[in-house]
Amino acid sequence: MQQFLEAAAIALQAIWANKLRSLLTVLGNIVAVTSIIAVVSLVQGLNAAAKDAIQSQIGADTFQVSRNNQIIAFYNKRNKLQDRRGFGPTTPLSAAQYQASTNYLGKIEWTSVLNNKMFLDVLYGYWGNFFPLRPTIEQGVYDGPWGPGRQDLTTSQFFDGGANSAYQNQRRFKPQFYTSLSYFKDGWKGSHDFKFGFDKKLDRRNFIQDQPFDIFYRDQSAGGVLPAALNQVDIYNTPVSPYNDVKYIAGWLSDTWKVNNRLTVNYGGRLEHYNDGWPDQEIAPNNIPALKGWTDPTYQAFMEAKHVSAQTVSTSTTFAPRVGFAYDLTGDNKTVLKAYFGQFRFNSADTLADQQNPVGKAQLRYRFVSCSATVTTNCDLNGNRLVDSRLLITEIEDVSVRLRGVEHARLAKPWREDQPAGRHRPHAFRQPGLRPRSGRHHPGEDRLGEGAQDPPPRPDRRLCRRI
Repeated sequence: MQQFLEAAAIALQAIWANKLRSLLTVLGNIVAVTSIIAVVSLVQGLNAAAKDAIQSQIGADTFQVSRNNQIIAFYNKRNKLQDRRGFGPTTPLSAAQYQASTNYLGKIEWTSVLNNKMFLDVLYGYWGNFFPLRPTIEQGVYDGPWGPGRQDLTTSQFFDGGANSAYQNQRRFKPQFYTSLSYFKDGWKGSHDFKFGFDKKLDRRNFIQDQPFDIFYRDQSAGGVLPAALNQVDIYNTPVSPYNDVKYIAGWLSDTWKVNNRLTVNYGGRLEHYNDGWPDQEIAPNNIPALKGWTDPTYQAFMEAKHVSAQTVSTSTTFAPRVGFAYDLTGDNKTVLKAYFGQFRFNSADTLADQQNPVGKAQLRYRFVSCSATVTTNCDLNGNRLVDSRLLITEIEDVSVRLRGVEHARLAKPWREDQPAGRHRPHAFRQPGLRPRSGRHHPGEDRLGEGAQDPPPRPDRRLCRRI
């Protein structure tokens, strides 16, 4: 203790003897520590600001270029993970599907007020969809025995240790260019709000399909009692990677004509052109190793590698009109009579091209030859219920193949008419400027995320059955 007190006294005497030097030393330490704290805080603040800016631009942002011009940017990415899709009592983990789908949605839009009567809108949008359904063993979700898929037709039970019968890796791309010009004109027997627009889109679908080992076994148990007897064998032409395109161009116009304070007339039309087909592509099946050298003409044609040339399946040019009016019966905007007539043309998506494209998953179904009291040769002698030789399958039971080419056709798009009419009483708390979506098609509203949606998928008619 005595030594500590002596040391403290000596230090105080030294500080007191050198007052100026001690003061400068203290000030230097204070400035140094303060500077370090300020720099660290500044760096952290800049990092946070940069991070916020990046997140804002990735999400959505509006850039005011000038008083009359602005650019709007939007981007959205959505993921869905279902690593054991279908897993359940009849589907073991080996036959479950791994889904990790992603949707990309984005746009960049320029809007410009040209003058007090004209407004310009130019937009480029993009939608991408990636929808894989893959074997769980590829992603490490399942790590047990792995072999060709097998299913009991009586119980729908998949074999534990085998694949499913449906895998895919769908990729869809939809870029779109859209522009519209609005023009307001007063004095032509009322006021007019004209709109003119142009729309161009591409819908490209790449539907990759494969079947593990290119073969699938179909058992038939007696009342669900195992073991089941192998009854049928499906042989696939996989892998396949077909591309299908729908090219769309449209021009439209509309006018909202306010005749007077009580009567408003709306009319317009949309001219649309569709081109359905596919680009050049290849198909190269793997073949079945156990059937190598088999000269059966049906099998040989089925497994033949082919080049498929670009082809247009159909083209169509249609015009969809619409006209309607709204009349204020009482003059106080409380009771309005509305009526309209309109046509809506359905987008074919890629249904027409997909049904005709010869590049696609298909199978040949054969009867499996099991040994019995009456069949003792050219049958499943080793009892493993697998196709070890071409002698174990016979009699094509079912042929499922795609059409081998089509004639170019001009087809009219399916359409519907909407002709509702009636008296409308607005709600007291209805927000001004908003109106509910209706089933009719409004020219200019078939934009990214707006307007009519693609029709639901239809039954696949591309397969030909022969039993």
